[in-house]
Amino acid sequence: MYEIDDYLAMVEDPVRTPAYLAAMAVTLRPGDRVLEIGTGFGYFAVHACRLGAAHVWAVEPNDAVAHGRALAAANGCADRITFVQGFAERLSLAERADVLVEDLRGTSPLHGSRLAVLRDARDRLLVPGARRVPLRDALLLAPSELPEDLARLGPVAPAAPHGISVVPIRALLPHAVHRTRADADALLAGGAVWARLDYADLPDADPAGDAEFTVERDGMLAGFVSWFETTLAPGIGFDTGPAAGRTVYDRGFLPLGDPVAVRTGDRVTVRVRTRFDGTEYVWAWDTEVHHAAGGVERRRCSNLLTRAISALRRSRRSAEHVPARTAEVESLATLLGAVDGATPLAEIARVLRGAHPDAFASEQDALRWAGELLARLDEESGR
Repeated sequence: MYEIDDYLAMVEDPVRTPAYLAAMAVTLRPGDRVLEIGTGFGYFAVHACRLGAAHVWAVEPNDAVAHGRALAAANGCADRITFVQGFAERLSLAERADVLVEDLRGTSPLHGSRLAVLRDARDRLLVPGARRVPLRDALLLAPSELPEDLARLGPVAPAAPHGISVVPIRALLPHAVHRTRADADALLAGGAVWARLDYADLPDADPAGDAEFTVERDGMLAGFVSWFETTLAPGIGFDTGPAAGRTVYDRGFLPLGDPVAVRTGDRVTVRVRTRFDGTEYVWAWDTEVHHAAGGVERRRCSNLLTRAISALRRSRRSAEHVPARTAEVESLATLLGAVDGATPLAEIARVLRGAHPDAFASEQDALRWAGELLARLDEESGR
């Protein structure tokens, strides 16, 4: 969960923020209705008002949104921004927005449920032909040696730090997508685009694509550094690649598991596939190294193994799953029956404690449980 420092780092980023402000200036028109998804404490929402927006709906699940009203008031636009703590998928608007502003990316535009959120906003919350910031993203890869900040993936990392074996956990590392600050010195060739995302016409299919490289220097191919180039508005954008230096996004690293020794002139191909599992993306990257001296080495890699940790959690959400009538479910049924729009939480807690004395040690315990659950439901519904 982001903290205030994280949001301040985002708005102070010298690469990201000036580009967003410039793109909004050429995209927004006076009188626009603007939807911002992932507003944080409302920085871009305030900028939209400075540009003449008639109204901004600023949506954010994080508690940082509670500071938005003070920011808006300090900048003289509190009457034109509606702050909503919750998820955009639960949001309803009396009238659709003319402009969408968002930045829900992580190291990649394929971050969490971002694309699903953007499709939902397109279908329910935006006018046909709505303007957007960003317009599109290109996803890039480059073959790389092991970045210095990922030394834990290398053979010299301890298998038993402080005498406790972590071999089963270290075995998972080659099957994960990692965050890195890798610079250009780690690359064995320049970057290549493997997929493009056009947000005005976002397909339902999960992104997939191929890239090909010619190795530019001898080294050990340990994986691929990944980043994106964004077009926020015509002629305005930035990239998060190794040449960009440090940004709030950092970069991704897709390891090969077993590195491959490569020489100048070797040809490397990679096929990338992704699949959204309802929470995050499962990535697969199949690599071939065609040695100029002859011979081909292949690696098949995926982060499915690390994502499979949550297989039980996902199975409990499948259509075939039969939920058990647990004590927690019984308590939930009582809670829902007691919520009538008029009964205060203190009375609901007494009902819960009386109906389920084994589940709640005291009325205070019941109050805490009910309060946290109902508050989360309110936040997710955008209330």
